[in-house]
Amino acid sequence: LQEFIHESFLQIESTDQALDLLGKFHALLQRESLRPYLNTKYLDIFNNFSHDLDVVQNIYETLKDDPPTPRNAPPVARRILWVRHTLKMIE
Repeated sequence: LQEFIHESFLQIESTDQALDLLGKFHALLQRESLRPYLNTKYLDIFNNFSHDLDVVQNIYETLKDDPPTPRNAPPVARRILWVRHTLKMIE
């Protein structure tokens, strides 16, 4: 069963998908033998999310003074579009 769970997590591409999958395995948390393994998966997911946040922060810090924006939009609208795009990367 642990091998199946491990293989399932290898196919996951995002933190959101990993949390959904872990929620599906929540009933298995009642089994004492799988509880430590699933708890380590929670830690792995949050470590990956922390890494994702670091990447977004680096992108923000690098591009905040001159963000990539559409050419014909007014300056304030360009910045708003860029900030929204950065927020979607976090979500």
